Amino acid sequence: MTCKFLWQLISGSTMEAGWAVKSIASIILISSLLFRSVSATNHTVGGASGWDTTSNLQNWSSSISFHVGDMLLFKYLPVHDVLEVNEADFGMCRTINPISSHNDGETVVQLTEAGTRYFICGRGGFCTLGVKLRVDVTPSPASDEGEGRHRPPAPIPPRPPSNEPPQPPPSTLPPGSPTPTPSLAAAADVGLWRAICLMFCLYSSMHVV
Repeated sequence: MTCKFLWQLISGSTMEAGWAVKSIASIILISSLLFRSVSATNHTVGGASGWDTTSNLQNWSSSISFHVGDMLLFKYLPVHDVLEVNEADFGMCRTINPISSHNDGETVVQLTEAGTRYFICGRGGFCTLGVKLRVDVTPSPASDEGEGRHRPPAPIPPRPPSNEPPQPPPSTLPPGSPTPTPSLAAAADVGLWRAICLMFCLYSSMHVV
């Protein structure tokens, strides 16, 4: 629907090129934000084996990139639980004072900020058998782009003084003058936006799950 509407916008006359460009830019921006909002990944801890001694949790976690906004899904049998602990307790498999504990069999943990988080199983000595997980969370790609947009621009060096005489101000049309015919540049802009529209539609269709 979005692609069809975009094409209708840019297929109009060049008289409406400015309005069409603004509309297309708004639609692409909104679509980009929506795509980012659903781009978070759900990670089933341990893969098919889940939170268990049969999983090589260290190899599993080392092959995955964890970003802010992602979810960890712990699936486990009643003989296990999930404790979030600090780094010292993680290294010693100490279960006395966890940050949080879960035993519902399907625990979902959201990665809300960048940093390192530690999880262990607190039952039956399973932590010492390898049922433990360290997760290094990095900023999401969307937040990286957002931070880049808010960086202050580089200072512009002052222009050297010019000896040329000042240019006269641009002439303005008197009231009642007919609106000038759109230039070839406006038509070229419409053609450019048609190409951008096609690329955007192709990109969107490739990322539909």
